[in-house]
Amino acid sequence: MKLQKKKNYELPHRVFVPLPGSTIRLCDYKFGDESAEQIRDHFSDMLDHEIQVEDLEIAKEVNTACVTSSVRSEAPLLDTGEEQPQQPNEIPIALKIQQNIGAIAAIAVAVLAAGISFHYFSD
Repeated sequence: MKLQKKKNYELPHRVFVPLPGSTIRLCDYKFGDESAEQIRDHFSDMLDHEIQVEDLEIAKEVNTACVTSSVRSEAPLLDTGEEQPQQPNEIPIALKIQQNIGAIAAIAVAVLAAGISFHYFSD
């Protein structure tokens, strides 16, 4: 009985590129044999817009199945002694309105429709 040797494959890297004129970022995967120029060309073909290599944000995927408790025990060693600023928990009102503009419009239409229906059927 032969034992097969387990092959180690490199995990793909997730690549992000911002969409022109928006805050949305498009995501794709880069495999080990692909260069940054090939990925740039791929995004340029998809978006029909010239993308610069500097715009690509490449992040390595973390294999969470291999994470052990030893990594958690080393976390306090990473403390540099400097306080890191806390992120504010409150979202500005203007941003909340911008994120929920669809729901606000739907509620306004529903209230308007209810008012018109009430007026029409009250006669």
